[in-house]
Amino acid sequence: LRVAGNSAMTTAHFEPSVVGDHALIGDLATSALVSRDGSIDWWCVPDFDSPACFAALVGDAGHGRWRIAPVDPRYRVHRSYRGPTLILETEFTTAAGSVRLVDFMPRRDNYPTLVRIVEGLDGRVDLSIDLRPRFGYGLSVPAVERVSDMWRATAGPDTLWLHGPVHVREDSSGLVEEQDTELHLLPRPPVVAVGEAEEDPGLVLRVLRPGLLQ
Repeated sequence: LRVAGNSAMTTAHFEPSVVGDHALIGDLATSALVSRDGSIDWWCVPDFDSPACFAALVGDAGHGRWRIAPVDPRYRVHRSYRGPTLILETEFTTAAGSVRLVDFMPRRDNYPTLVRIVEGLDGRVDLSIDLRPRFGYGLSVPAVERVSDMWRATAGPDTLWLHGPVHVREDSSGLVEEQDTELHLLPRPPVVAVGEAEEDPGLVLRVLRPGLLQ
């Protein structure tokens, strides 16, 4: 499995999804909506009544989203929740192989955390990652900078932190994958709350207020 270096996926024509095509994940204080094509199109943070930092559901990709999906647009999708939980599992099957995308929000301590895990199931699948944080329902484009091994996106009082095993870079629309970056997968990694494992289980997005950085 390789994270594809095809940046064209980040500028492809946006096809809006209907609300009914989205699945819900959450942490009891807020929730996110995930489309069938692996895009988180709605996320209000830090609470249910807060402004959204992903709002593509009511606009377009420029209003914020986080999409992880095969580069090949010809794929089949199967989705289900893991047992009696809000851990969402989305399986993408292409002509070359299949992968599982696991999305969930662990029970928070001080701030909301969104975790995305990619599991290789069969063959080889090239993936594209497109992360476009937009605070205030898409009205505020954050300043993005690299801090150690993480990325920080800040707009006003709000800050997003991204870290994980994939190398990304900044472009004019948001954060996309580095070309020819290898994504090293765990063979069905355990789902644990962030901080309980020696290493984070996947791509982790945290939302902070600047005061929490002290």
